Amino acid sequence: MGRSLLWFVFFLCNVYVAKATHNRGGEITYRHVSGNTYEITVVTYTKLTNAADRPELLVKWGDNTQDSIPRTNQTPLGNDIGRNIYIAQHTYPGPASYTISVEDPNRNGGVINIPNSISIPFYIQTVLVINPFLGVNNSPTLLYPPIDRGCTNRLFMHNPGAFDRDGDSLSYSLTTCRGDQGLPIPGYTFPNASFFFSLDPVTGDLTWDKPVQQGEYNIAILIREWRNGILIGEITRDMQVDIDACSNNPPVFETLRDTCIEVGQPLQIVVRATDVDLNRITLTASSGMFNLPTNPAVFQQPVNGNAAVASVFRWTPDCSQVRNQPYSVVFRAVDNGLPNLVALQSWRIRVVAPAPKNITATSRGGAITLNWDAHPCNNASGYKIYRKQGPSGWNPDTCETGVPAYTGFTLIDTVVGRNSTTLVDDDNGNGLASGVEYCYRVTAFFDGPGTFVTSQAESYASAEVCQVVLRDLPVLAQADVSTTSKTNGAVQVKWALPTQLDTTQFPGPYKYELTRADNPAMNGALSIYQATGPWLAALTDTAFLDTNLNTQDKAWYYKINLLWDSNKPVGKTRPASTHFLKLTPQSARIRLDWSYAVNWTVDSFIVYRENLGAFIPIDTVVGANTYTDRELTNGVIYCYKVLSVGGFRTGNLPSISLNRTQISCDFPKDTVPPCPMTFTLDSNCVALENTLNWTLPLQDCFDDLLKFRIYYSPKLGDPFIQIDSVGKDARTYTFRSTRSSAGCFSLVAVDSSYNESSRDIFFCVDNCPEYTLPNVFTPNEDGKNDRFKPFPYRAVEKVEMKILNRWGQEVFNTQNPDILWDGISSQTGQPCSEGAYFYQCTVYYTRLGGVETQFLRGIVNLLR
Repeated sequence: MGRSLLWFVFFLCNVYVAKATHNRGGEITYRHVSGNTYEITVVTYTKLTNAADRPELLVKWGDNTQDSIPRTNQTPLGNDIGRNIYIAQHTYPGPASYTISVEDPNRNGGVINIPNSISIPFYIQTVLVINPFLGVNNSPTLLYPPIDRGCTNRLFMHNPGAFDRDGDSLSYSLTTCRGDQGLPIPGYTFPNASFFFSLDPVTGDLTWDKPVQQGEYNIAILIREWRNGILIGEITRDMQVDIDACSNNPPVFETLRDTCIEVGQPLQIVVRATDVDLNRITLTASSGMFNLPTNPAVFQQPVNGNAAVASVFRWTPDCSQVRNQPYSVVFRAVDNGLPNLVALQSWRIRVVAPAPKNITATSRGGAITLNWDAHPCNNASGYKIYRKQGPSGWNPDTCETGVPAYTGFTLIDTVVGRNSTTLVDDDNGNGLASGVEYCYRVTAFFDGPGTFVTSQAESYASAEVCQVVLRDLPVLAQADVSTTSKTNGAVQVKWALPTQLDTTQFPGPYKYELTRADNPAMNGALSIYQATGPWLAALTDTAFLDTNLNTQDKAWYYKINLLWDSNKPVGKTRPASTHFLKLTPQSARIRLDWSYAVNWTVDSFIVYRENLGAFIPIDTVVGANTYTDRELTNGVIYCYKVLSVGGFRTGNLPSISLNRTQISCDFPKDTVPPCPMTFTLDSNCVALENTLNWTLPLQDCFDDLLKFRIYYSPKLGDPFIQIDSVGKDARTYTFRSTRSSAGCFSLVAVDSSYNESSRDIFFCVDNCPEYTLPNVFTPNEDGKNDRFKPFPYRAVEKVEMKILNRWGQEVFNTQNPDILWDGISSQTGQPCSEGAYFYQCTVYYTRLGGVETQFLRGIVNLLR
C-alpha cells in the first residue's frame, strides 16, 4: 500500500510540473456589443519553447456558466515570448456584477516573489458591471504588453497604457497575484527595492527604485473604472518583469506638465529624451488619442537618435473630444544597451469647450433676462447659469472649467439644449431684490456616459455680465409682530413704492395687492389688502395692520404685488416674513433661536426677557441667530422676545427696519447628556475575554451620574446593542463569550435624567483564529485518539471538509468544525482500511470584518 501511494503522489506531481511551466502575464478586457451581449478578449503571454500550449482556454463568465474559447492567434514577440489572443461573445441574463476569470495551471518556474511558482496556477479576472442607470460600459484597453525588462540598481518604470474609450475615470493600485481558485498566492510578496516600489494611483506609472536581485518577478495591477463616483468595472493585470545585472542606464525624459487645451486651438510640444551612456534611443508613444475617429493626435514614431531623440506631438481637438476626464499618452524611450532599458513619460491632456459668448442682461419687473449666443459645439447639451451679488473680479485659469464655489457664484439654473439661449432670473418666482447689482456667468455642459450630472464636462466660463435690478415694483420693508396670540395676534406690514416703473410700457389703471401665507413658497396665499387707482401717483398707502392671526405658533409670509391694466402683474416681488422665535430648554439655561426671510440687511438683534411684567433688554447679538440665557433656575418659566434691527443699503429704500418676534415662554430642564466616555480595551482572544477599563474625568458634566451602560457590536458595521449596565462607582467590566472575542465596544454614561452620553467613541478587537489538524488518528475504540478532530481551534463558524482515499473517492464529508470522523466510510458504512487519506477543508472563521475563509489540504494517516 505504501509503495502504491508514493507512486500515486509522484505521478500527480510530475504531471503537474510537466504542464505548469509557461504563463508569464495577461489580462481580460471586454467591449459592449448590444443589449447584455459583450465581446470578451483574453490575452496571455507565454514561453514559446515549452511543450505546454493552450489552443483553447476555459473562461468562467461570472454567471455560473463557462466555455472553452479557441485561440484567435498567437504572435511571437521575441525573447521566447508569445502573445495569445482568445475572443468570444457572451450574453448575460441581466443587470448585475459579473467576475470573468481564467485559471490555468501553467506559470513559469523560478519567479522570485512567488514561492514554488512552477506549482502555482496562473489566474486573472475582470469585473463587468451591467447597470442601465450608469449607461453602457466598455473596459479600458491596455496598450503596453505585461512583459518588461530592467536592471539591478537601475530605476525601472512601467505603465499599462490604459485607454478608456468611454472617458471614465481610471484608478490604479497594486494587488496580490492570484492562484488556485482565484485566492491570493500564499507567500507572495512585492519585489524588494533599494528605495521604494510604488504605483501612481492616477497615472498608472509603476516605479521600482531600484531592483536589488536578478530574476523574474510577477506583479498584479488592479485598474478600476469609475463613473459618477461609482465603481463600474475593474481589470486585474498580471505582468512579469525580468531583472538582469547590467551597467546600462535607462534614458531620461524632459518633464512634461499636464495641460488643458481649448477646442480648435493647436497643441504642439517637443518630446525629448536623452541617454547618459550615449546609446541609441528609440522614441514611441501610445494613446487612444492616435486612433480617434476625427482629428486624431499626431506623433511621428518611431524616431531614433544617438544619445538624444526628439519628436513633435501635435493635436487640434474638436468638439467631439470634449469630456470630463483627461486624455492620457505614454511616451516610451528604449535604448539599445544590454539589456534594452526603458524610460516612460505619462502626460495628461484635458480638452475644454470654449466659453459661451455675448452674454447680455436686462432688468424688468423684479427679474433679469439673460441672452447669449448658441454654443459653437453642436454636441453641447445645454447651459449652466451662475449668479452672485456684485462683481467678482475672477479670471479663470487655463485648466479651470465651470465656475468654482470660491468665486462666490452660485448655480441658479440649468437649461437643456444647445439652442436654449435665454433665461429669466426671478429667483425661482420670488423676485430679485430692487436696487441690487447681480452678476452672472454662463457655461456650456456636455453629457458624458450614463445619466448622472457628475459625468458632465463644463466649458470655460463666459465673461462676467452685471445688472442692477430696477425699482419698478413695490418692496416690502417691515413685517413686525405687534401682538402675540394664538387667535388675536397682529403683524404690522410696510412697503416702499416703486420709483422706476415704465408707465408707457405698463399703463394704468394700477392695483396693489398684499397677500399672506404660512409658508415661504406662498402656497395657498390669501389676498388681505387691495388698493386701486387710475395712475400710480394716486396709490400712496404704504402700511397695513394684519390682525386675528396665530402669531404664537407660526411665522407669516407676505408679498406685495403691483398689477397694471387692473390685473396684469408687472413682475414678481420678493416675499418677506415675520421673525419667529424658538426656545430650547436645557439645564439651568434656555437657548433662543430665531429665523426669518427678509429683503433688507439685518445688522443686530436685541434680546429681551420679561421681568415683573416688563420686557428688559438683556443682550445684543451680532452676526448670529442664536443666544443662550444662562444661570437660570430649573422649573421656573421665562419669557423672551427678540428685536431685529436693520434696513436697506441700496436704491433709496428705508434705511431702518425694526421687527419683533412673537413672545415665547418655557422653563429650563436637564436635557444635556454627560460627557463622552473614554476607556481602554484589553483583549484575551484565547480566553475569549474583553475587559473595559475607565476613569472619570474631573468635569462638571458628571455631577448627577447614575450608571454606565455597555454596548456591543459583534462585527464592523453591525448595530450596537446594550449587553449590560454597571453602577456609577464601577471602573471596569469584563465581557466573556463562548465563541468569539471579536467585536466593538462602547461605554456610555447615564445621568439622573436618563440622558445618555455619546456612543461615538468605541474600540474594536479581532479574533486570533486557529484551526490545527492532526496527521494521524487510531479509530480502534480504545478511548484514545479514536476520532479525527482538530486541536486546538478557535473562532470557527463552520467548515466544509471532504476526505478522499488514494483513488480520489470521497469517504467522508462534514460541516461540523469538530469533524469527529471515526474512520467509517460514509459511502459504504464500513470501516476504512489503514493508510493515508487526503483531505480538503474550507474553514470559515468569525472575524471582526465578517466571515473569512482559509483553504487547507493535507494527509491524515488512519492506523488501527
